[in-house]
Amino acid sequence: MNIQLFNAVLVTDRGLIIEDVEAQEVGEVIPYLRVKHDLHEITHFVISLGEKIEMN
Repeated sequence: MNIQLFNAVLVTDRGLIIEDVEAQEVGEVIPYLRVKHDLHEITHFVISLGEKIEMN
């Protein structure tokens, strides 16, 4: 199983969501975030293959 990190930015009915999501495929990101945040409407989104940024 090849887990990748995706950076997701969504404009939703709950506001702006910016989150890193670990998944096998990009197609798993929106369904995961929809359930996690109980989203009903997503108007815009950007999902990119990314990496975690360490904040010190």
